[in-house]
Amino acid sequence: MNNKVKGMVVAKLPHRKINWIPYIFLFPILFMLGGIFIYPICVAIRLSFYNAQMASFSNAKYIGLQNYWNILHDPFFWSSLKLTLIYSVCTVIGSYVVGLFLAVMLNNRFKGRAFARAIIVLPWAIPDLAALLIWGWMFDPQYGILNYLLWSAGIVQQGFSWLSNTSMAMPSILIVTIWKWFPFSALILLAGLQSIPQDLYEAAYIDGANRIQCFFNITLPGLRAVSKILLLLLSVWSFGSFVIIYILTGGGPARATETLSIQVYMKAFRFGQVGEADALGMFLLLIALVFSIVYFKFILKEES
Repeated sequence: MNNKVKGMVVAKLPHRKINWIPYIFLFPILFMLGGIFIYPICVAIRLSFYNAQMASFSNAKYIGLQNYWNILHDPFFWSSLKLTLIYSVCTVIGSYVVGLFLAVMLNNRFKGRAFARAIIVLPWAIPDLAALLIWGWMFDPQYGILNYLLWSAGIVQQGFSWLSNTSMAMPSILIVTIWKWFPFSALILLAGLQSIPQDLYEAAYIDGANRIQCFFNITLPGLRAVSKILLLLLSVWSFGSFVIIYILTGGGPARATETLSIQVYMKAFRFGQVGEADALGMFLLLIALVFSIVYFKFILKEES
């Protein structure tokens, strides 16, 4: 046997050359992405270790972890973190539930379904500034339509302060955010519903299953893959949500809606504390990264 092996002619595999042309074409876009995303993050990480002030930016001195220490001992940081978690959980669940309900409705055949599918996209398509100005007028305590409807129904006797009331400011922000985001959830979930074979529903109806049983045993399992990605996107967006809160309340009243993203803006551009603002931004980025990593690990563990 050994003699036969020694006498065999071993074929030499040809040397595989690396084709560098695809990498050359990818280099410009990678360079742009690095300049747009990676470089600002690196600058922010560097400034988080300096006592950088907006008024004396060039005279910043290295102070190590002092900015992080100050943030962790700031009571407003913990209140903003709590508000951020409340805002994230409520908006993600609300957007998903409303989107799922409308996706199931729009997946049925009825007259005018195409028109209804087009109308449902309007909250997502309307520019943020225009939509938020309309909502601001609706929340107006004197001339807003919401107070007019409540007054007409006899629920209130005078104008109710929606955005200037500490107990109602955050629920008002949540309503607007869910209204703005649910069309995206509905479209993604509607696309997922289209991929579920109709034979499964027909077989379930033949076996005597009702609509509720079909929803929990066919629809939800069929949307599992789409829902995982959708919930991750909504969660990451909610952590960094800024425009809706800032335009409607600016973080007020009395910091009742001051999430971490609003606090970063306030520290940097209102109080001029650039170093602490960058350190706070790193905390926000770390929270989003940890959540994403844990979420993906949970998904991979569940699929395995």
